Amino acid sequence: MKEHKPKRGLLILLNLPIPIENYIRASNAHNTQALLPTLTSDAIIIDESQPYHGHSEIEKWNEKTIQDYHAVFEVLESQVLVMSWL
Repeated sequence: MKEHKPKRGLLILLNLPIPIENYIRASNAHNTQALLPTLTSDAIIIDESQPYHGHSEIEKWNEKTIQDYHAVFEVLESQVLVMSWL
């Protein structure tokens, strides 16, 4: 389990899937070149109702988002959902 220390002083143990953890780590480091390999080449990100298709558009969107907002993810909770069927 990963240890996460939010700014409010809580201690939360998270067990995120590795691809999601890698995306969050790259995003929080504001590292677009590390973020892109966490996505498929035909990925789509929708931000404020605007879709960004593929690595080229996502790269431009992410660089602008970093420059404008300097945002970071703070995961407060995660759940594992298990589905089964016959």
